[in-house]
Amino acid sequence: MKIESNLTGFKELEQALKNVAGEVSAKALRGALRSGGNIVKRAIESNIAANFDSDTGQLAESVRVKSTLNKKQNHNIYDAAVYVGVYNVRAIQAAAGKDIPASVIAYWLESGVKPHDLNAKSKRSRGKVGEGENNFHPGIAPKPFIRPALLNNEDAVLNATRVDLKARIDRVVRKATRG
Repeated sequence: MKIESNLTGFKELEQALKNVAGEVSAKALRGALRSGGNIVKRAIESNIAANFDSDTGQLAESVRVKSTLNKKQNHNIYDAAVYVGVYNVRAIQAAAGKDIPASVIAYWLESGVKPHDLNAKSKRSRGKVGEGENNFHPGIAPKPFIRPALLNNEDAVLNATRVDLKARIDRVVRKATRG
């Protein structure tokens, strides 16, 4: 998936970030990216609540925001990155009493499932060995909820990241001039 967007106001912030000490600038960048990621997280959670009935809440509770820094400088694409999505959380999966991880369920719901015969292992686990209509899955129509959350909030994410990064840089500069 390729998403293109025009960024304005980030050149000045990038220059200000270079003037701040390395460890502090990385923290500021990571925090600002997480604030933008939280907007997408909330949108995903609201899409889940609006589109799907849930008996356990496993899917909504498994939405996470993760961020990473390029500490080793082995990637020339990014210095920091944020990932928002549905992750496997074993404690939530166990509490829900589900065998299938939330990330797999999310993939099926997002992209849909074609009608198909169930394999022998699946039939055995359900006690439906043999022929019959119970051994055929009718399929699921795709109901995207992750991709629209990102695409519909692209400007809000960039704005929040820009504002948060500016505030964090200003805070670091104020601290440095005081002390």
